Formats: sequence, structure tokens, C-alpha cells
Amino acid sequence: MLELSLVRTITGAIIWVGLLLAGFWLLPKSPDRVEHPLPQIGKYLLNSRLTLQLRFPEECVVMVGDPVYYDGGTQIVPIGRVIRLKDYDDPETYLAWTDHIEIELFSNAPKVSSEMRFHYLETPSSLEWVLSTMLPESKRVEIGNLIVDSLQAHREELWGDLQPLLASVLNESQTVIMEDFQIAFAKRQTQVGAISQKYREEFVETEVVPVFERVVIPIVQQEAGDLVQVIGAELWSQASVWGLTWRYIYDRSPLPQRDLTRKEFERFVNEKAIPIFESHSDDILDVQEKIFRRLSTNPEMSALFNSLFSRMARDEDLRQLVAEILREVIIDNPRLRDVWISAWNSNEMHELMAKVNDRLGPTVTKIGESLFGNPRTAITPEFSRVLRNRVMFKDLRFLVLATDPTAVGPQEVVVLGKEFQNLPIHLPSHPR
Repeated sequence: MLELSLVRTITGAIIWVGLLLAGFWLLPKSPDRVEHPLPQIGKYLLNSRLTLQLRFPEECVVMVGDPVYYDGGTQIVPIGRVIRLKDYDDPETYLAWTDHIEIELFSNAPKVSSEMRFHYLETPSSLEWVLSTMLPESKRVEIGNLIVDSLQAHREELWGDLQPLLASVLNESQTVIMEDFQIAFAKRQTQVGAISQKYREEFVETEVVPVFERVVIPIVQQEAGDLVQVIGAELWSQASVWGLTWRYIYDRSPLPQRDLTRKEFERFVNEKAIPIFESHSDDILDVQEKIFRRLSTNPEMSALFNSLFSRMARDEDLRQLVAEILREVIIDNPRLRDVWISAWNSNEMHELMAKVNDRLGPTVTKIGESLFGNPRTAITPEFSRVLRNRVMFKDLRFLVLATDPTAVGPQEVVVLGKEFQNLPIHLPSHPR
């Protein structure tokens, strides 16, 4: 009975080995198909695994099971794992600082040549690494283009919906800012007066007045002289000197009625002077433009404004005054904050956001697929790296075998800290 059981066991083992060998040799190979598990099992049984001992130039944190990858230039694939931390006899020691480890290479590992080196790397634990991994330069450009294209396509509709609400909020904000600015300015009259007096003594009288006398007044006289003469002649021709004279004398007399001079002058201004100025409005605007053009290109005026701005930028008292007013009027202003909160919580804003969501919804979906992938196909390599590291705790530390002719020293000594473009590792899945 015992012999029959032994024969059955041997026969069963031969049959299973035969099936594995048949599956390994007879199943078709297709680059587009996932490799069948039978050939994988066959490879595992028929190929012995190579173990290597590696040394570090200094102690590093290593854990039993840390992966070993091969960088072939175009793709990074797993080829082994850490199986033992040397100098630790306790088999339960699986994580430690060490400078001597033993690794196991799988059957798909390349032959380690003299031009190859193992590199030890750690994935940073900072949020900056997550952001830089999820949003490399190419991804930022892609998402930026999606946003710009979507806004460009819906610009007219979005602006038409937003403009009434935005105009209302800005008008109300402007009213609040102007009212509170006057209050804040009035509370600091002492500071304003001291700064004004300092600039009057140190800048206006010493720099501004001489430049105005030397530059501004001659330019105004040159450009406006002819027009002033024309307007003056017309005003003089319409002025009643006798009427103003006798009314002035009458006002100075002890007679009861007063203000005849003022009333006559107001009549002259309203009925004569203003129509004359209005008839020359185009000429006045033309002269003003010529004066401003010449002043803006004058080197002395440019130097004067540069000196003023430079002085103001260095003036600690002025900077402190402006900062206090801006903080009180804009940053820490509860009235202004209430205006924007009220607008944000209004029914108009909710309706607007619903319209924006309808118009930009497809773009948001595209951005999500660009960042995380499509559930019908596969996740993105960037998201895969973050998931492996932050959720599955993979690739916290790893070794990479790569061709590196510049490396020096014994072949079994690990190089620390070399950067690789495709790390941390992304293992692509097959399409569903």
C-alpha cells in the first residue's frame, strides 16, 4: 500500500513538471499579451537565482525586501531584492543602518559587467517631492494650455456673466475704500504734516522749484504763449471795464447795497469767459499734450522724478505710514471683507458658478485625467509613483543597477545618491 502511494506521488510530480514544461515551450509568445503564469513558474523553477554581496561607502538605512531595479536606458524593471543585512545574526532584524548587504537577482537580471554599478537612492519625504513628481514642467505646460484654451473658447460668455456682478462689487468696494481712507488719513494728520514739511524743506524747495523755474515755466511759455494771447484778447474785448469799475467804487461807498462787483464778475465769467474757453477747448488740449510730451522726455524732469521715487522708497517714515493705511483700509478692513463675502454668498454668484461649472466641466475632467489618469485605461506614471511611495510605501529606498563607465572603485561597492530621470519607479499596467 505504501509503495502504491509512493508511485502515485512520483507519477503526480512527473505529470505536473511535464505540464509546466509543456506550458513553457508550447504557449505562443505575443508582445501585446500579458505573459502567461505557467512560463513564469517554469522560469522560476528552471533558473537558479544569483546572490551578490554589496558594500556601502558608509552606513545607510536598508530593509530586507527593498527592491533592486535595472535601468536599461529606456525602461526600468525590477530585477531583485535585498534578502539579508550582513553583520546581523538575528533573522528578525529586517531594518537597520548597515554598510554590507546581500541581494538576490531574478532570472531577468542582466549579467553584471565591469561597467555597471549599483546605486542606492531614497525617495524624499517632503511635500515638495509630491508636487514636483505630480507636476513636472511638461505637465504644467499641458494643464496651462488646457486652461487657456478653455477660457479662450468661453471668454465672451464668462465675461458677460461676470461683468455685472464684478462691477457692482468693485463700485461698492471703491466707496468703502474711499470713505475709510479719508478716516485713516485724518487720524494721521500729525504724521502726514511732519512728512510733508520734511519733503517741502529737503526736496521741494531745493530740487523741485529750481527745475520748475528752469524747465517747466519756459516750456509752458513756449507752447502756450500764442494761445494765451489769443484768449486774453478775446476776454479783454468782452470785458466791461467801466461796469466793473463803478460797481467796485459803489461797493466801497457807504451805500446800503453790496456785492455788485462780485455779481458783475460772475456774470462776465458765465456769459463771456466760459464760452470763449469752450470755443478754444481743442486748442487747449493740443497745447497740454505738447507740454506733457516735452516734459516727459526732458532729462531734468526724468531725473527729478527718479530722485523723488528713490527718496520715497528709502523713507522709512513714509513706508510705515503707507503700510499702516493700506493695512487698515484694505487688508484688515471688516467692511470691505463683508462686501466680498456678501457677493460670494449671493444668489447671483451661485448661478454664475453653476454656469462656469457647466462650461468648464469638460476641461476639469481633462485636467483630472492629465494628473491622475483615466479609470478605463490606466493611471498616469506620475500618480503611480506617488501612490507607490505615499500609500503603498514602496520605493522608500531602492537599488538601481545601471551602466556607469565613470564610476570608480570595486564593482560591489554601491554608489550613493545618483539621480535618475525616471525614478521613483513606475511599473506600467497593461490596458484593460
